[in-house]
Amino acid sequence: MRSVKITVIHVGVIALVGTVIYGDSLRVPFVFDDEQNIRKNRFVRLEQFDLQGLYDASFKSTASNRPVANITFALNHLFGRYNVAGYHVVNVAVHLVNGVLVYLFARITFGLCFAELAGSRGRRGFMSLASALFFVAHPLQTQSVTYIVQRMNSMATLFTLVALLLYLRGRLRPAGRYAVWLGACVCWIVALGCKQIAAPLPLAILLYEFCFLRTAAARLSRRQLGALLGLVAVGGVIVCVLFGDDALRALREQYAYRDFTLGQRVLTQFRVVGFYASLLVFPYPARLNLTHDLATSQSLIEPATTLLWIAGMGVLGGMAALMARRHRLMVFCLLWVAIHLIIESSIFPLEMIFEHRMYLPLVGPALAVSGFLYVTLGATSWRAVGVTSVVVLALGIGTVIRNGVWLEPKTLWLDASAKSPGNSRAQNNLGNTFKNEGNVEEAMVRFHEALRLDPRNARAMNNMGNALRDLDRDEEAIERYRDAIAVGPDRAEVQFNLGNALRDRQRIDESIDALRRAVELKPDFVSAHYNLGLSLAQTEDVDGAIHHFQIVMKLDPDFADVEHNLEAVLQMKQRQE
Repeated sequence: MRSVKITVIHVGVIALVGTVIYGDSLRVPFVFDDEQNIRKNRFVRLEQFDLQGLYDASFKSTASNRPVANITFALNHLFGRYNVAGYHVVNVAVHLVNGVLVYLFARITFGLCFAELAGSRGRRGFMSLASALFFVAHPLQTQSVTYIVQRMNSMATLFTLVALLLYLRGRLRPAGRYAVWLGACVCWIVALGCKQIAAPLPLAILLYEFCFLRTAAARLSRRQLGALLGLVAVGGVIVCVLFGDDALRALREQYAYRDFTLGQRVLTQFRVVGFYASLLVFPYPARLNLTHDLATSQSLIEPATTLLWIAGMGVLGGMAALMARRHRLMVFCLLWVAIHLIIESSIFPLEMIFEHRMYLPLVGPALAVSGFLYVTLGATSWRAVGVTSVVVLALGIGTVIRNGVWLEPKTLWLDASAKSPGNSRAQNNLGNTFKNEGNVEEAMVRFHEALRLDPRNARAMNNMGNALRDLDRDEEAIERYRDAIAVGPDRAEVQFNLGNALRDRQRIDESIDALRRAVELKPDFVSAHYNLGLSLAQTEDVDGAIHHFQIVMKLDPDFADVEHNLEAVLQMKQRQE
């Protein structure tokens, strides 16, 4: 009974600390990828609770390979439309639940790692609480909690941790083992439905087995070992499905759109992981950034830090091998980070660096810090309590300060552009914030800077075209749209903008060509179908106009003026007949 009471108190402390730290984040608006995945994603605009709506939100949304997270966005819309507070409440709640899961995971791990703690619930509970608070309060977690769309990341972590805890429950308590393991498999599949970072879970389980469950009493039977290896095999199959049948071909195609090669990305990731490690140790808010600007490694010695980090990680790997028996916890925590960066810091052609990628890996360091304090200061000594309190307070203050930057898109992108002056994306998004405020001249300055830094930045070209239209410079805008299409011909939004600009200049035939291309690229592009219908009506292509207006009616029956225009072209057809 006393153990339950202690656990309840500790859970309350985790919830209180997390709520205080992230309370101000409820005012943070939609930013960056929130727009594409939520605001502009018509499939998550759930108006009533029905299976078809949930299916559409799951599998027809922008990130269709993350259906579980998409469902939560749809439910947020159902209950609160675009009130950001509701979205943030869910994000913070997921983060707090993850804190509790880290606490439970730490209790099990510390009991297995330190024999003297197995029967000491009080000391083990305090160490576990410290781990959970480090995880919840660390400023590096801000991007996964405050950035709404990164709920995908935190939810994948939640179900990964639940799956791991269920696996351990089955391992340590024989009763109902296989039913519990089935539940673990279900949670893992749900985690994969949030984000693919959950794929390495079988490797994490094997690591846990190696570090903590190799004793004679806990050793797996042949049947159990077969089941575990089967799980690993299933994981391999799922990864192959997620990344396509011809993974090498898919990689080559995706790298065609990047300004770095596969080899350059792999070399750069050694420095990226080193930078992540520095943020773990020293997460000063001034070092945190939405778009870090890290130069691509061209070779082992360009820059020279590439070789240094490769050598350093080789040394860490060697130390882990030597410490495997005597320092199991530290080895586990080190390899936990490596395993959970294997998707986003390896060969896949993703963006080079994002702080949210350290959300799940940070579980390992959170346990390592508590283990270190226990070994050096004792589990419940006043020194340990004091150091833990000071560290959590410092981390919490850092997180509050960092959250303040997110309160306005302008402050977020001013911060990013100041910290990464060579980052074209930051300049482009800062330009958009100025444009949205009506300061088009300053927006143009930022778009020009974005294109100076990256002449192939199609988004900056498109945004510059939009700004030029605001300045009534339509011919220049058309040229910028054409430049963007030359760089990325498969961008439906640019084709749409070009079609609108041409239509306003009464270049109707050209407008129709651009708008047709837009709907070919994105068949559910409602506004493009509507404007194409208007352009076709101007050329008296009545059947074509009717066709596209009817598509609009089917996709979005409430779309403004479509019913009126459909009726007008139907009357035009009657007159022609």
